[in-house]
Amino acid sequence: MKLVFFLILFLLSYGHALQNCANVTTEKPALCAMDSYYAENEPPQPFPLTLQPIISIFDIMSVDWTKETLTLISEFGFVWNDTRLSVGSSIKERKVYF
Repeated sequence: MKLVFFLILFLLSYGHALQNCANVTTEKPALCAMDSYYAENEPPQPFPLTLQPIISIFDIMSVDWTKETLTLISEFGFVWNDTRLSVGSSIKERKVYF
């Protein structure tokens, strides 16, 4: 889910319009819009949107009990479900061989 979120941010920040999922022509999975009208500055429906906060602590660098401070390396983000987006490809049926 994180990868999809950052992929969306990357594509939107460079101004690339999302292709409609019905018109995807690549065999590789690609991010696409489910509707013909997709506005990245409008929140997905239903609104208010349910956001799930994610806090990851990677390392505690130091603890100073006298100053009551904590130094750490962390990551903070949000996860939500945007039903207007999907990952599609022109291959409708994939066969997997083990």
